Amino acid sequence: MLLSFDSRTFKRRCNSSDPGHFDPHGTRPHFYAMVLLLTSQFDSALAYLVQCGIMRASGDGRHPDSLVDAVHLGLILNYYGAIEEVVHRSPDVVLYDYAAVLWRYLQRERLEVGIAKSDPTAATAYIMTIRDAEQRFTYLCKLVMDTREFSLLLGAMIPDTLTHRPGLIERFERTAYTTRTLSSGAEWTRVAYACAESCEIAGDVVHAAMLFELAGDIARVISLLVRALCATQLDIRFYQGRIPRTTEVDNNQLELAKQARACYEKYDREGIFDRLNVSTWGHADNHTIRRLKRSLEVALELTRFFKLVYDEETRTNSTDSDPRDTTLRSDERYEAAFELQKHLGLIPLSRSDLASKAEALRPGENYEDVILERVPVVLLAFMHVVHALYEKTRRTLRTLEHQVQSPDRTSPATDTVAAEWRFGLEQRLHELRELAHTMVTFSGMLTFMAPSDTAELVRLEMMLT
Repeated sequence: MLLSFDSRTFKRRCNSSDPGHFDPHGTRPHFYAMVLLLTSQFDSALAYLVQCGIMRASGDGRHPDSLVDAVHLGLILNYYGAIEEVVHRSPDVVLYDYAAVLWRYLQRERLEVGIAKSDPTAATAYIMTIRDAEQRFTYLCKLVMDTREFSLLLGAMIPDTLTHRPGLIERFERTAYTTRTLSSGAEWTRVAYACAESCEIAGDVVHAAMLFELAGDIARVISLLVRALCATQLDIRFYQGRIPRTTEVDNNQLELAKQARACYEKYDREGIFDRLNVSTWGHADNHTIRRLKRSLEVALELTRFFKLVYDEETRTNSTDSDPRDTTLRSDERYEAAFELQKHLGLIPLSRSDLASKAEALRPGENYEDVILERVPVVLLAFMHVVHALYEKTRRTLRTLEHQVQSPDRTSPATDTVAAEWRFGLEQRLHELRELAHTMVTFSGMLTFMAPSDTAELVRLEMMLT
């Protein structure tokens, strides 16, 4: 007997029966899903397909994959607005979360690799169909961080320029295919910034700086690079062997130093440091911009200074060291370090400079706080340089005196030249002693000077006798 029902009655009769009535053996989930679709119960139909797909996830694969169908049927219904975003409904009535199911599908392993990692382009296209801007943003960030395909998804800066090459997310933003409503501003920029912050938290400084630059926050790039350089390149424990230096650590430090120098040179060449009050600096004011520029410049030069003073491997390896230092002999590196500090002007070289240098190193004035925290270590390293130069000069003076006293000297003219040399060497020794005393006095004027560092400075000064 053929029965006829209107849609409301048919829906009520269907709801009075459980899924087993339509699919008693559990082999035809699509049949019951079709019944639910015919009664306009779209969320229930999709939820049932998802449930069946999860239960069969560990099966032998001979049955149709209902999870795949749940995703693509949901995509179509979402496109036409037949289902609501989960964010617009009360949590206790949510049957089908399109965004969550879609992400589960993209992460599910097939042939040992999930779709998100094996085909980021397809994964991006799927995620861009999510209507709600915040949900879409969340899953785009997850996709970028899970795949680590930063350049493919977010784009990259064209080498030696401030122009970026668009990535997949930006390209999909420009298409009319997606069903989403654009949020304010470029969506890919928000994703890049959020991923940069995640990389920074994870300690991935190289990618964090790259993504902050891509997002257009140059101030954040410089601040991050300065902090990273101070935490690694300006830590003498690495050079003294108190922290293990593996090949990976050395490579990471080298990559960081190269990136920092490349960024500084690019920004300087492009005139970024002269373009104040522009959007590329975010919310930084003019004083902050100048402080960041000076801090990065000093951090890079201090990196070179520390390698000259401490890093034995860098002194002999021309591929990793600064090109200006590759031709230096062993007895010249301390002279180079001394001249470098004179050029930087960070440490007073005479008593008359004490007040001005201490004023320049006040917090919030000319340098970032991380630079100020490293000044005591720089002061101690410079004292080692002064001590080494003092010992070298004293040895030279002793050799000269031995030659003058030798009966083999040729003429009185030799005595005159030797006297001039002796005067010059003695004057240099006096200047180095005065400089050491000035540095000890200066240490008492610094904010972040530790008692142990002060004691070491005094010990080295006492040795200059």
